[in-house]
Amino acid sequence: MEQTKTTIYESSFIELGEQTEIFLEENMLVIFNETVPADLKNISAVHKQTEFKHEVAVGDTLRIQENDYKILFVGEKANDTLRDLGHCTIEFSGQSVSDLPGTICVEKKPVPKLEVGGKLAIYRD
Repeated sequence: MEQTKTTIYESSFIELGEQTEIFLEENMLVIFNETVPADLKNISAVHKQTEFKHEVAVGDTLRIQENDYKILFVGEKANDTLRDLGHCTIEFSGQSVSDLPGTICVEKKPVPKLEVGGKLAIYRD
């Protein structure tokens, strides 16, 4: 019997800021929905505004396009900013701690090449 996944957040990228690649080289990704402030748009991967269905928790899975990453840390403000602005900073660090309250840390694996139309999702097994 196949286990069902609970979708927490699901969207797709609609615009990639010109400096997104620089952040990815540092194993970081800044995401916002369409409400992104103009001064942060050039560093952000912008995705469609979508329903925030559940709180994100350690042990959930982040999927970017076809790549899955276990969530190791959820900053104290990450759920609030994700719900309100579709925003968080994702660190592909393999760490279970961050000084930044709006950060979600995931396992350290190669960061995918982002594409407009690519999928962004968080789910729970």
